[in-house]
Parts: sequence; structure tokens; C-alpha cells
Amino acid sequence: MRPLLLAALLSCLPLAANAAEDPFRNYRSGLNTDVWFLGNSSFAPWVKDYKSAAKDGTKLVTGSSKIVFREGRVDAPDPLGCATAKYELKAVTAAELFGGKLAKPDDDAKELGFDKNIVMLETGCPTKFYFVDPYKAVFVVADRIYVIEREPRSGAARPDDKERMEACLKLVANNREARGAYTEPFLEEAPTAAARLEGVGKTARYLNSSCVGAVAYPCIAKHDDDATRNACYDRERAFWDERLNANYKRALAKADPNVAASLKKIERAWLAWRDARCAHPQIELQGSMAGPIEASCLMQTTADQALWMSEEE
Repeated sequence: MRPLLLAALLSCLPLAANAAEDPFRNYRSGLNTDVWFLGNSSFAPWVKDYKSAAKDGTKLVTGSSKIVFREGRVDAPDPLGCATAKYELKAVTAAELFGGKLAKPDDDAKELGFDKNIVMLETGCPTKFYFVDPYKAVFVVADRIYVIEREPRSGAARPDDKERMEACLKLVANNREARGAYTEPFLEEAPTAAARLEGVGKTARYLNSSCVGAVAYPCIAKHDDDATRNACYDRERAFWDERLNANYKRALAKADPNVAASLKKIERAWLAWRDARCAHPQIELQGSMAGPIEASCLMQTTADQALWMSEEE
């Protein structure tokens, strides 16, 4: 996908109506039902003497520890557990993170993965949780910042990701409706390379394929490294996987037998082609950079097939 063509669409995405009514809805959905896992930790930005800080015996066991924000209590390892929890979500600024301890709030917050929309969860107990997004939060214990991540349903697209993708596709549909009857732009282009590129820019706002990357690219921009790219591409692929499966079932259900047989043949061939094509970077490059290239390939090819299967493009 092409980041520059996507930028105009992303900048125009409207807030979902429900999110506007309750700005914390996606965060609230992680309370009372979902399991959060304790992830990695690092010294807080305000720590200067790492040797002294390392001697502190308070260090939580990461990896397998679970946290569940239940009604009236937090089930978690000490010192996070809380028997009398009262939850309150509120928006805070970078300067308010961790009780105002950041020396360079905006820079430090960005380094930790936050954007300008920071949400804090107060539990009525000592530990406060700060959400990087509805599926990732951080907290501080003994001058160490710990990450907790919400357990996703296996292979399922995140609700907030679905909202963003659907908003982008809706924007494209609105653009098409407003355009009305039209002559295909390429019929009026000058026969030059520059004219072709200009034509691509003019038509991007009418193409569903311009929405590919609407989840992955902003996700990567928060903290760009190989692991982040893998995770972000996989997040968006989950949306296109679900859309492809739904479109495929819908197409088969309304197809004549010969058309259905052809669709099944195409889908089998496409799966083999996708897997072989996207596995190629691991064979050719055999290094860490192959992972993000493979993940990007899987996202892009799945999106293309989902759009083709529904004749949305």
C-alpha cells in the first residue's frame, strides 16, 4: 500500500458515533471480562542511578502473570492486586503521566509509545494504569515501567481496528456517491509518466484499496521497529482475513454451481500463491528484516483478495 495516498483519507476519518458519545468505550470494554498479561519492563526515564535502582527487591515476574479488572476488585500479583477497586477512566496529558515525574513529558511520552490521547485508569488502589491504546497499558512499580497487554481473541480483529477500517471504507463510499457519474480519468490523461502518477493521486480517494494500511501505518508510526511492524501488520491482516472469509461465503452462497466451482479453484490457488510469495523474503534474506516484509505481504495480499472477492474495487 502507498502511505502518501492513504494520508488524505486518514486525516479525514470521522470519529465513530459511539466513540464520540463515550470516548472511553474501547478502554472500558477491557474491564471485567478480558485478561491482561504482564509483559516487559524497563527503568523509568527519571532513573539516573541504575545500579541502586536494580538493588530494589521489588520486581514483578513478567510473561505468565495475569491481570483481570473484575467488578469491585483487581485480580493480579502483588502489589497490583486490589480487593476494593472502584474504576475511573480519565484523559490526562503527557505532563500528568506517572504523577508528573517525566522531565521531558512530550518526548518521554512519545518514546514510551503514547500519542496525545492518553487515558488513565484509577482503581481506588495505589497503582494507576496509563493506556497507550485500548490493548496496551503501562504502570510503575519501584521506578520500573511495566507493560500489560490485553489478550486478543485468537485471529480476531480488534474492535477499534474494525471501526477505523470501516470508517475509511465508508469515507471512500461517500466520495464515490458524491462524485456521481464520471468518465474514467485515464481516458483523458496525457500519455506521460507524470500524468499517470498525477492520475493515481486523483483517483485514490475513490478506491477502497487506498484504505489498506489505515490501521497498520499509524500503529507503526508510534514506535517503529521490526517487532512493532510485525504486530501492526498482523493486526490489520486480521481485519482483512475476516472480511475475506465473509465475502467468500457470501459469494459462494449466491453463485451458480459453475461460478462457485471457479471461486473455490481461485481461492485454493490464491492461498498457495500468497503463502509462497510472502514466505520468499525468509528464503532470500534470512534475517530480521524478512519478518516485517513477510507480514506486510500477508496483509496486502489478503486485503487485495478480500476487496476482489466482494467486487468492492
